[in-house]
Amino acid sequence: MKWGVFLYDRDCGRHPERECRSAARGDVRRTVPGREGTLGWSPLQTALSFLLGGLLTGTTARYWAAAVTRFGAWPVATAGLFLLAAGYAVWAVLIGRAEPLAVLLIQQVLGGVGFPAAYSALNIAAVAGAGQEEQGLASGLFNASAQLGTSLITAVTATMLVAHGGAMVGGYRAGLWTVVAVSLAITLLSALGTRTPPP
Repeated sequence: MKWGVFLYDRDCGRHPERECRSAARGDVRRTVPGREGTLGWSPLQTALSFLLGGLLTGTTARYWAAAVTRFGAWPVATAGLFLLAAGYAVWAVLIGRAEPLAVLLIQQVLGGVGFPAAYSALNIAAVAGAGQEEQGLASGLFNASAQLGTSLITAVTATMLVAHGGAMVGGYRAGLWTVVAVSLAITLLSALGTRTPPP
């Protein structure tokens, strides 16, 4: 992935309208001198830019598990899935239009809080109806289904990316909007689960 797709031109307001639209599609990109198509970040800086999301995931997971006990699995899962969808939407809207670090910060907060909420709650919901001797099987089926679904969505997203310009802003934005649509659909299904009375 070329990080240069995150770059945006602060002087776009001074450009002709046609050039600005072209830049938004990824046809025109501001580049770092000597490092065209990159942000000029070192591997360590790139890794640290994703640190916040990992820290939030690790530190909030136990609190979300406790929230499931208090509010139920489906409401917590719905909240987490909505945060994930919002995080992907931030990527889709701001990529190439805002400072890369700001985009990463917003997405890392939403994703870092949303992922442990959704995953913990959905895992608990998956095994809730299983008997004591079947909980291991139910958990395994949940994880296998999650991996299969992720692989499928990755394939669809990659197809959308290639069909809309490849590794340019337009391609990434199309792929991200695909993920947003799928995330919102799953959020809706989870919200319907909150209306289903327990057996």
